[in-house]
Parts: sequence; C-alpha cells; structure tokens
Amino acid sequence: MGIIFLSTPHLAASPEETLQTISDILKVSGAKVPKMSAEKASDEAKIVANIAKRFESAHLRTPILSVFETTASRIRRKGLLSGSKTQVDDDRANSKPSVSYTPAESSLIESATIAKLRLTTSSAQNTDGSSKPEGFEMIQPTVEAAVPRKQLKMPCVMLETHDRNRDFFGREDALDLICEVLLPKNEKLLSSETDGLKQYALCGLGGLGKTEIALEFAHRYRDRFDTVLWIRADATAKLNEAYSEFSVRLGLEEGSDSKNHTVSREVVKGWLASPWKPADTADENFTAAAPKTTPATWLLIFDNADDPYILMDFWPQGSGSVLITSRDPLAKVAFSTRPAGLDLKPLTDDEGAMLLKRMTHRYEDADTVARDLSSKLGGLPLAIAQMASVVVRQDLSLEELWELYCDRSEHASLHGMTFKSTTPHYAHSIATVWAFERLRPLTMALLIVLAFLDPDGIQEDLLTGVKHQDALPDFPTAGGRYREARTELLQSSLIKRNRGSNEMTMHRLVQDAARAKLSMQDMNSVFSFVVHLVWSSWPSAMPKATRRSSELQPTVTNQRLVVARWPRCAALYPHVSRLKGFWDGGLNVSDTTRMKFAALLNDAAWYQNERGRTRGFDGFFETAVQICEDSTHPDRDALLADIHFSLGAIAADSNHHIASREHKETSFNLQKNISEETGTTDDRLCVSLAELAISRIQDGRYEEGITALLREQEIRKSRGTYVPQSREANLALAYMLQGNLQRSETVLVESIALREKALGKDDRESFRTGKLIYALGNLRALQGRLEESHECHLRAWKQYKSTVGSQDHRTADVGHKVAEHQLRLRDYAGAFTTIDDSLKTWKYDPEAYKPEIARTTFLKAAVEEQLGHVADAAQTRAQACSLRREWLGEGGKGKGKEMDDSNLATNDFDDLVTFWSR
Repeated sequence: MGIIFLSTPHLAASPEETLQTISDILKVSGAKVPKMSAEKASDEAKIVANIAKRFESAHLRTPILSVFETTASRIRRKGLLSGSKTQVDDDRANSKPSVSYTPAESSLIESATIAKLRLTTSSAQNTDGSSKPEGFEMIQPTVEAAVPRKQLKMPCVMLETHDRNRDFFGREDALDLICEVLLPKNEKLLSSETDGLKQYALCGLGGLGKTEIALEFAHRYRDRFDTVLWIRADATAKLNEAYSEFSVRLGLEEGSDSKNHTVSREVVKGWLASPWKPADTADENFTAAAPKTTPATWLLIFDNADDPYILMDFWPQGSGSVLITSRDPLAKVAFSTRPAGLDLKPLTDDEGAMLLKRMTHRYEDADTVARDLSSKLGGLPLAIAQMASVVVRQDLSLEELWELYCDRSEHASLHGMTFKSTTPHYAHSIATVWAFERLRPLTMALLIVLAFLDPDGIQEDLLTGVKHQDALPDFPTAGGRYREARTELLQSSLIKRNRGSNEMTMHRLVQDAARAKLSMQDMNSVFSFVVHLVWSSWPSAMPKATRRSSELQPTVTNQRLVVARWPRCAALYPHVSRLKGFWDGGLNVSDTTRMKFAALLNDAAWYQNERGRTRGFDGFFETAVQICEDSTHPDRDALLADIHFSLGAIAADSNHHIASREHKETSFNLQKNISEETGTTDDRLCVSLAELAISRIQDGRYEEGITALLREQEIRKSRGTYVPQSREANLALAYMLQGNLQRSETVLVESIALREKALGKDDRESFRTGKLIYALGNLRALQGRLEESHECHLRAWKQYKSTVGSQDHRTADVGHKVAEHQLRLRDYAGAFTTIDDSLKTWKYDPEAYKPEIARTTFLKAAVEEQLGHVADAAQTRAQACSLRREWLGEGGKGKGKEMDDSNLATNDFDDLVTFWSR
C-alpha cells in the first residue's frame, strides 16, 4: 500500500497564494471553481492554508510517490489574460510531510525518502491548451537510506499464561459466529467475510464464560494465524506492557530497545497496520524474483475490556482480526459503525447439566437433577464450575448435592450477597455456590485481601512477607498458615496459581462477591492493609525520608532512573491502578493510609514517566495533590515536595519550562523548610537543590544554578557515599555556557573516572554515565577536538541505548549530535538515517518535543543542501522555521519571533531545546 500525490496541499508564500495555486490546479483538471466575494476568498484562503499546514506537519508512515509536470498548462482566468503555468513542478513534488519507516511498515520501498515520477508529455494538446500525458518516468531517490528488515519470529503466539480449558463444553454457536467474522479469508469456514479490519465482541455479565469462549477460539484456531496476542485490557498499564512484550517477542524491537511504552505501542500498531512475514522459501512457487516478504495474519484479543474506550490509543488498523470480551454491550459498536458481536446468554438447562456432569464425571446420575441444579445456578458457567469443585472435593452425588443445596438455599439471604443483574437467581446462586462463610477465618482473610488486588497477576511475595503487627485480624502471616489458606482457595476453585511465576489469578466476579460481604468499615480496613502491602514492596524513586519518624518510608528508596527496578514496578502498577479505582468510589481511611496512598500514586506516576509517558498519568498526580491538600499529617509537606519535584522534572523533559520552574521552586521551598526544622541536610535536599539549579540554568541564571549544584555536591560528598550523577553533567554544561571550559573539563573528567571506579566502565545502572560522556563530547567540540567529540558522542549514544533504549527521547538527543558529526564527515546517508531515527522518536509525541523536531529538521535541511538538493533543503528549512515560530508563539517567549527566517542559524534552533540537549 502506498500514496501517489498528483499535487500536494503545501503552503505557498501567503494564504492567498496557496488558495490561488489550488484553484489553478482545479481549473486545469476541469473542475468548476465557485465564485466568491473578497471576504469569502480571504476566509477560504485561511482554511486552505490551515489544511496545508496540517499536511506539512503530518507524520505519515506510508510510502509516497509524487508526480510533477515538465511542461506548463494553460490557465484561463476571467477578466485576466490567459497564461501558462507549471502547477506541480519538481520543487513542489519534493515538498512532503515528515515520513518515517520502520522495518515492519514498508514492503514497497526500502528507502526512507520519497521517490518521484516525472509526468512527460507529447506535442498533442488538449482543447484548453494544456498538455496530454504520454507516460511516466521513475526518478530514483538520490540518497539511499536502506533500512534493514528485522528477523521476525513467526509464528508468535502469546497464550502461555492462558492454558486451554479441557472441560470447555458447548457454546459452538458462539464459536461459529466468531469464526465467520474473524478467520482469515483463505481459510474461513463460512462465507460473508469482508476486507479490512475484522472485529467481534463477546458481551455479557461476569461469570457467563466470555473469557473461556475467547480462549477456546484462540487455542482451537491458533494455527490459522501467524500471530496471536492475548491482552488483559482492563487497564492502560496492562495494555502498555502487553504491546511492549509483543514487540520484543515478535522481533520488532530488541529487548534493550523496548523501554518506552509509547514507542513500543506505535511500533506494534505500525506492524498490525501492514503486517508482513518472511516469505516461505520452501514453497514450490517461490522464485528468486519473488518478494522476500508476504502478508501476515494476526489475531488480537482484548480480554475484560469493560471500558472499551480505554482501547482508543491501542486500537489497530489493517486487515487483522480483533476479538473483545466485555461486560459493556457498547463494545460491539465502540470502534465500528456496524454492530459486530454477541450478547452472551446463560447456558440452557441441558447445556448446564451436561457441563456439570462432564466436570464431575457423574454421568450415571439422573439428568433431571443436573438440569435442576443448572437452573438454580442461573446457567452461569462459573457458578457451575464452583459447584462441581464442591462435588469432587466432598465426593458427593448430584442428588446429595441437590439436597444440600436446597437446605442451604433457605437462608442464602443471610450471606449478604447482592448483585444488580437481569439474570434469574444470579445473586442467589453466587451466594450459595461459593458459601464463603464455610471457609476458615484465615482463608477468608486471604480471599478478601486478594479481592482488592489486580486479579490478573497477584504476586505471592506481596503476601508472604507481612509482619504480624501490620496484618489484618486472621490474615495468615506465617508461611505454613499462608499455604493452608492458599490450598483451601485452590481446592475451592476460587483462585488459580501459576507455580512458574509464583502468581495467582482469580475471576473478577469472585472478587466482587467477596467484597460484597464487607461492611464499609471492613472495606476501609482492607484497603488500608493492601495499600501498606503494595507501598512496602514498591521500589521507590524518591530518597529516604528526612524525618526518621516518617510513616511513609518504603522498603527500597532512591531508585530514580534505575532501569533494573522497572520489571518490579510493571508488576505492581496494576495493583495501584486497582486501588485508585476503589479510592474514587469513596473511602474513609486514616490520615496515615491517605499519605501512603498518595506517595504510592506519585511514585507510580513517576515510573510511567520513566517509561515514556509525558501526560495523563491516569489521574494519579491530581489525586495525590488533593489528598495532601486535605491532610494535616506531619509528612504532608515532604510528600508535596516529592509531587512537585516529579511534576517539575516531567515538565522540563517535555519543554514546559515555566511550569517546571514553578514546581521546582515549590518543591525546594518545602524541602528547605523541612531541613531547617529538623536540622538535617540529606539526599532530599540535594535533589531539590539540583532541580532548582536546572531551572536557573535554563533561565540563563548560570551563577545561581552553579551555586546550587556546588552546594548539593558538597552535601553528598560529606555523607561519605559520593558517586557522580547526571547533576555533574549539568554543572559542567553550565560552565560551558559561561565559557569556562577549563572548569567544565575538570568536573567531567573527574566525574567519569569516579563513576567508572564505583560502577565500572559504561555501566548500565542508568543513563547517567552516558550523560556525563555526552557532555564531554560537547566540551571537546567547543575545544575544536572534533574527533574526540565524535568518539564521546558515539560512546554516549551506545550507553543510552543500553539503558533507556534506542527510542527514548534522550537517545534521540544524542543522535542529533552524532548526525552533526556525520554531516561534517560527509556521511550523508548515515546522517539521514540518524536524523530520521531521532525524528521518528520525537514524533510519537510531537507536541512535547516540537523544539527538538524543529532543530533536527533544520539539520536535515543542511544535509540536503550539502547534497545539492536545493528545493528539498528550502522546503525542509521552511518546515523547521514554521515549527520554531509555532513553539515560540506557544511558549509566549517572543524571542526571535520577528526574525527573518533566512537569517536563522544553528544557534537559533539550539536555543529552543533544554540546555542539556544542546
């Protein structure tokens, strides 16, 4: 698939000229151009100019072929002399929006440039005097920037954590409907399949078996697809993790590259939009001239997407198959104008009876009793499965179970189970089947705690390290008692356990039922306990609390930017999101619990920032701030200082420096007051001083920034555990901005040596070592030692890739410097590749990184100019200048807004970005 432009809506010198040009193109094509007043023409010109501007800023991921004329076409204008004009010349065909390719996205051309067609003409003329096309001549791109294809790992089936249910029974009608819609064309079972994206939604109440049907379909037909991806879709964090894992498993990214969730998501979506796989060379029809790749088929399953619109950013395009399970019936139409799905109904009495017999192996028992039991259980597969476990555990016949059931059903209302449902006997059957009151107290205590955690992956080490004094009443803290409780839950089929990962899962309906037994006071107590469990296990980014009496002290501290903690944070994050949902429902807990929860929210949101998110954060920051504002807890100000630190650092990374300054000043003032009250100088004061210094340096107040950095460095050295960090790089950069290159060199050389002594050469603890080496590369360039500068920047680039990944915005910053060296060394193909890689990274969040995009686009124009591509260079430069004007206007800085674009130089674009990126 590709795009051919027979004219492109690009900006001319003015909106009026843009409108005139497009009007002329319409006239040449024979279209009727409507008359309009001068006022109307002015409005239309602005609209057209806006469309052209949006086109130029588009981030297309599709091969493009532009067509241009070689002879002029005659234009007739009423009231004016007729004339001839080339509407789409070579320069205009060169005009293009930003284009990026990944190996998975383009099978038409292997170049990250745009090919062109010359439209040749004969001497024959149309009646209006315009030329007739005679043919096309391919103009190959001048610079080839071939992108090597990844070696994809096919087939790729991600179903390991979802074993096939060997007791699955019935539901063949639902499976047939899914097959009819979702199976690939060449192997479909039924007719009426259409091209394009195929989607189907299974909707209905919890416990009806939606997930089991989807799982059966995935296992039964897995060989019909090249890739199968199962995603737990009840939270954004789980979607992010699944896309990142799939990107690595399929081979789209290396494990070291899949660090940025946003990038991994877009890489996967790019492949889903244009899926390919290596051609089968063993095929008897394969020839040397055949394509090296063929289209691939894929199945994507979004399980438990009870809020379908959470899928918006993850929704694929292309010609694959999507299966959704959801309690929300709107899932059938959320992403399609035509309903595609099924509202699942309970099992019939006969189906339920057969399922109960299969699961209990009581085939000889009376069918009538089995049907009666199925009816009483409301036809819910989950309830039938739970009842079957009772039969097997207690070695009952179905008749004996019926008698027991009837006796206990008379007082089922005492179990306190109430559910809003249109299914007959739903609440009654759940209360009776699970009979929570028959569980031992320690087992029930464990079950209730599990009901407040994310059901798709409950890490057992969360539960086995609990100190007795911190636990809820009856909670099994001792290892033997914990195993006893876990065994009873497993035997009751209330949970499942993966021994390989030491994780448990449970059905959401079981969680709902367990929580429904709790009073509001019990809800508050269990919520507080679970907050304590998760907070105690979270590897905090923040330094140790200043006040020794602080109740907010996590087990592990000071892990900011340490990539080794990411897997643990990824595992715990869904629990934080789950707790946030309970908090939004209104709880009344102690001030200490509120503070712990706010601290957990702040830390979890910061983790998402480390993984590439620049905004949103699931409302965690807003909730944390609100909790603090309503609190009088002694640790309130310390926590507010942490929150403002996080917000300030995130704002700086995304170029919102005014907001960053405000947050950092607030954080510093709060921490400064705490330090003065306690008479303590510690890591928290150092962090706030370092962030304040960044703000001062960015504002051009270099001496203030240097003073703050020297002060915090002095504190760290006095504590006897000094290891240079990225703060030393900022100090050296500030000296460079002052012109004090000697002081800068002293700082960098000593810091790199000390860091290597502590952590080894080019360590992978974080990107901090890379930042020091990057700063040294900048220094060497200022000193005229260009080869050493190049070596430093390459080394820093490698270190960044090994820590934060190839597609992190910081890695793209270093890539810009590497491209400058490649331009200097006349490695133009390499420069184009490096520039396009950096631009691709930033364009996943173009608003946050507009200054970086403008600067690197300006560099790209310089490369095109060196190649003699004057028209390309002019267009690329104009795009860079346009982005610069937009940013300066948005930022309210005004600096350089009236400057003539023709006078802009590299320094003018360097000034747009944060000082550490220059």
